[in-house]
Amino acid sequence: TPAPPPETPTTPLSSAASDVYKRQGIVNAADLLIMQRIVLGEILPNTTQMTNGDMFPVGSPDGSINVQDLIILQQSVLP
Repeated sequence: TPAPPPETPTTPLSSAASDVYKRQGIVNAADLLIMQRIVLGEILPNTTQMTNGDMFPVGSPDGSINVQDLIILQQSVLP
């Protein structure tokens, strides 16, 4: 019998943690959706989401979650 399809595509965390949803140790589409809502101003990030979601500029985060951070996360989630 064929193997079942994977439930959710996931990417292991890199050294720049970007896990903003439930801190489950993986980065997936749920993190992307939460980050998108933060960027659109629909929700306010908590401290952990702010720390994990602020990835731009790489190596020197700027203290805010914006579209540049969303693009970095999208590139790691969507191949």
